[in-house]
Formats: sequence, structure tokens, C-alpha cells
Amino acid sequence: MKPLLFALLLAGCPLQDGPDDDDSAALDDDDDAVAADPLPVANLDITAVTANQGVEVVIMEDGDEIPRNASLVANRPLLLRAYVAPAAGYVNTIVLGRLTWDGALHEDSTPITGTSEPGDLDSTLHWVIDAADVRPDSTFSIELLDSRGGDGPTGDSHLWPTSGEADVGAESAGGTLKLVVVPIEYNGDGSGRLPDTSPDQVELFDALLSRVFPTSDISVEVGPTLVWNTPLTNSGDGWEELLNAVLELRNSSNIDVDEYWYGLFKPTETLSDWCSGGCRMGLGFVLDDYNSYWARAGLGTGFDQFQAMGTMAHELGHLHGRYHADCGGASGIDPFYPYDDAALGTWGWDIFGVSGLQDPETTVDMMSYCDPVWVSDYTWQRLHNRMRLVGGSADLQGVPTDYWSAAISGEGRVGKARKLVLPVPPAGRVVETVDVDGAPLRGAFVEAAHTGGGVAIFPRPPSPDSSATVSPR
Repeated sequence: MKPLLFALLLAGCPLQDGPDDDDSAALDDDDDAVAADPLPVANLDITAVTANQGVEVVIMEDGDEIPRNASLVANRPLLLRAYVAPAAGYVNTIVLGRLTWDGALHEDSTPITGTSEPGDLDSTLHWVIDAADVRPDSTFSIELLDSRGGDGPTGDSHLWPTSGEADVGAESAGGTLKLVVVPIEYNGDGSGRLPDTSPDQVELFDALLSRVFPTSDISVEVGPTLVWNTPLTNSGDGWEELLNAVLELRNSSNIDVDEYWYGLFKPTETLSDWCSGGCRMGLGFVLDDYNSYWARAGLGTGFDQFQAMGTMAHELGHLHGRYHADCGGASGIDPFYPYDDAALGTWGWDIFGVSGLQDPETTVDMMSYCDPVWVSDYTWQRLHNRMRLVGGSADLQGVPTDYWSAAISGEGRVGKARKLVLPVPPAGRVVETVDVDGAPLRGAFVEAAHTGGGVAIFPRPPSPDSSATVSPR
């Protein structure tokens, strides 16, 4: 796996910039060219209406509401676009777009000289809606006017909907996405090297994840330091042991069950020292079942802020049940990914207004091994589904019970077991082996992406170095 770079990072865009609150496009002419009482624009059709909070969601096409390709999220900034196409008799003009959103008026003026293009924001009428104004019960309507007066409409194609209001349909994100970054003091080479977990770096982690995860609230905190003395290699030796140590630290701490713990380490001084081509950059469990709360742990290198962010987003995707999008070079491919070569399928958008639109022809999904990356509508929707389930099960109630965790190698060998206490029985794929007395033993298994191995939880101690059989996914 090579370092993953997000499109906005390749463009050299600063991640810490705030949202762009200016929701009006610049006019080519002076403002005093706008008529005092403009009429509805003639011979200009609204052909599509879309909303974008990271991925473009089509609300209307050719006059009809259509099934959404992805969900919209409440309390998250939203870019609303009205695509237009001139009909016979249209005269080029500066079009005034009036958006009524929950009774409040938003206006945008732009010269329209042809059919709207997805990659040209100013060829559409568009408005940025503040996060606080995107609510589950929000409604809107759009009207297009001729800012220079005009002759009036010949129908109702300058309106959408043609009567009443349309529902935005924003949904709850399911609560806060909670991430705990575990600094790993790496002594595998005797250096005691630590990654950057400064407040500025934590802010950058927050900013990137806010862009590509369908949430309205992210919490990124720095957890306890984990000292690691065993050497790791860039081909993957020792990684599963370190990942299991991060998992053990998580499960032995007083935590919220919906927290994701992510070990960050720096095995060499520079990225070029570690990786001159393909190499291991991160590792995380692929959690098929949202109830696998006990295995919410990942691991990644942190050579610089950009590489660390790309790896973190990818591994956090695994922890939300996402397999790889195939563009070559990866195992553990998602067989249901709908687009060839890990394509996005739809236009992306940076909610902070820094890097603008993300072209689906040149950008791929963050669960692939190619770059530059963004998030596809397919991955966005499945992240949204998982986050709502996790948020709805954050308060687990049960009787604390002793269990034993053990690594399972890619060849099916059981590692040394460690005791832990869980509030409710663990969920995962079925794994079967024997206990220390040779009796049959069944447990719950989660796979570690990239390796074929993973970790299992058992109700009794498994026999070390015994053979295990895992059910297929």
C-alpha cells in the first residue's frame, strides 16, 4: 500500500481554513444592472437540483424527484445547485436565483450563457447553507428571475418545485464520531521516536475526517502513550501484534464503547526511509458487524501530516465495515462496489470551501490504493448507515463478563490469549477451535484488513498454537 493523498492535499490546500460563508457568485456586471423588479426568466429550464455535503446527491432530474443516491446529514453545511438549460428563444442574461429555505430568502446571480456543467460551479445557480440551517424538517423552493427585467415566463420550468416546497430530507448523523489517537513510542530501532500529536496536528485530523465522513460532529483526542519495543517491517512483520496491543489498551481503559482507537507511530525518521514503493502504511479491523464494539481499533504510520491523514481515513473506513475499492493492488475487495477502477460515481465537494469540487473522472475512492482520493457516494452511504447504528448502540448495558482474546494468523493459528472484561457478548464471524482442555470452543472473529488474519474473542481460554476455522464473510 502506498501513501494515500487526498485531492485537496495534492492541491496544496490548507486544511484549517473555515467554511466559506459567501453564498453568492460574483457578477460580471455592476450590481446596479439588476432590475428593481425582475420578472421570471423566460425559456430557461431547471433540469436538475442537487445537494452536496461531500458527495453530490441528486434530488430532482428532468422535473421529477428521484430516489436519492446517498443520504443528506442534518447540521452539516450543504451546497445546493440548480442546473439549467436554455430552451428555444432564451436570451443570454444575468439570472437571479432565489432560494427560499425554511422561509428565509437566499439569492445568487450569475450570467447564464449555456447548459450547466457539473464541473463549473458558476454555470449553475448555487447556494451554501450553513450547518445550523440544515434540519431534518427543512424545506426549500427555487425561482429563477431575469435580473435585467425580461419578458416573463412561458411556463413554470423556471420554478422547482412548480408549487409548494420540497423536502430536504436530512437525517441525523447518529451522534459524534469519536476518535482517540494513541501515540506509540517506537523503540524497535532503539530511537523512542514519537509521532506528531500536537494540537495543530489533531486539528488537521479533525478537518480531514469532517470533510469525508458523513457526520456533523467529530471528536479527536490524544490517548495514553503506548511503548513498543519490537521491530516492525514495511512488509507487515509485527503489525498484527502491535494492532492487538492497541486493542488491548483500548479494552482495558475506561472508555465509551463507541470510541475508535487509532495507534499512530513513526518507524523511521522519514517516509522515504520507510517506503520507496509499495509498503505497509496502516492496519485496521474490518468490522462487518456494527456490534463488534470491542474491536474498534486501527493503526497507521505518521511520517507527516498529509500521509498520516490519508492512512487514518482509510483505516477508519475499515473500522466502519468498508473493504477495498478495486483499482489494482489490493486484496479484500468489496464485491459490491459499483464503479470500475474505484471511481467516485458523483462529484465531491469540500464543505470548508478550500478545494472546491472533486472531479469523479480524476479522483478515486479513499478505500482504494490509488490517488488522489475523496469519498464516493457508495462509501458515504455505507459509512452513514454504520455511524447511525453505532450511535444508536453507544450505551451498552450488561453484566461485565470475563473473555479471552487471541490473535488468529492468516494460516489459522491461535496466538497467546489475554483476559479482558466485556459488558455484552462480542459479535463477529464465527471462529471454532479448542480450549486448553481440548474441548470444542467457539468465539467471535474480526478480520484485519491486508493480512488475512485477525483477532477472536472466546468465552474460555483457547489452546495456544491450536488450529482455528473461521466462517466466510
